[in-house]
Amino acid sequence: MKNNQRFFTYLTTAFILMVFSGCTHRIVSEQYPVDQLMLPKFAGDKPITIINAQNEAEEILLGTNVGHKFMGNLQQFTDTAIETLKTELNKRGIPVTQNAEKELKITVTKVHFDSRLTGFWCDVDIKVETGDGYIGQVDGHDSNAWILYPAIYGALNHAVVALLNDDTVLTYLKH
Repeated sequence: MKNNQRFFTYLTTAFILMVFSGCTHRIVSEQYPVDQLMLPKFAGDKPITIINAQNEAEEILLGTNVGHKFMGNLQQFTDTAIETLKTELNKRGIPVTQNAEKELKITVTKVHFDSRLTGFWCDVDIKVETGDGYIGQVDGHDSNAWILYPAIYGALNHAVVALLNDDTVLTYLKH
């Protein structure tokens, strides 16, 4: 009986140490399909160049959960935002090319999540610069009751949707 109790004590201690000692996880963003009902109706035909203006290539802390650290690369998140943007522009007849007269500079400036009692809440901020001098900031938010990754990918997606709903950016894209 004592051996069973000792084994259970060791097992419980090991489990507690594993849970609270934490690990580091790397999050690589993924492109999610955009809900078309969230986007304005628009079309265009003038080519545009989209530039990843995020110069920071280091991994940053996105958040923690029960001792686990989640890291990510803002440059890679910006690449994913640009791919989502390209997909939506191509659907609307706006070609994305390398050397167009019009350009957008995109920078994901923040990806952060909080672990709350009700689940994971994530915020993403994107800075946008148009070729005619406009500088703006949009943000996206999402949450998931059980899984972190959909909250992060959804928040990035919602930030791109906010970008395409920015009146100044939309006017720039259409003309």
